[in-house]
Amino acid sequence: MRTFAIALLALSTSAFACPDISGKYAACRSLTGNSSGSTDMVITQTTSNKITTYSVTSTDAETNERSTETFKADGKTVSNTQTDPDSGMTLQLSTNVSCVGTSAVKINMIVNFNGEQAANIVQTISKSGKTLTMKATGNNMGEEINETVICE
Repeated sequence: MRTFAIALLALSTSAFACPDISGKYAACRSLTGNSSGSTDMVITQTTSNKITTYSVTSTDAETNERSTETFKADGKTVSNTQTDPDSGMTLQLSTNVSCVGTSAVKINMIVNFNGEQAANIVQTISKSGKTLTMKATGNNMGEEINETVICE
């Protein structure tokens, strides 16, 4: 689910400090109405060398696009740059995923477009019982983001 990507954003890499957010979620929906949500989300997690890796597979509820994304909660910033061969425009995505104790996973994402910051998003993901909550704040293309999505 793109909401999960856009935008998993810290302090520890210990396996014991990362929350268990794994599970199968039949549906994810926005509580604030700004996201289409997703269906059939599955989150798995593994721990190796005290670093937790989360893998998320889901189907976008609006486009039916199926995607899988993997996030390593090691507190290190990962940057990817893509250049459009026709226009020469560049897009750089920097992501930092970390654990906030055993309560949440935090993802910081910064998107630069042609050298100018286009988005700065912080997403916090936590689980209570069988409900996953994803809260995203920040800005995207000059517009404020304040989005809460729950998955059950």
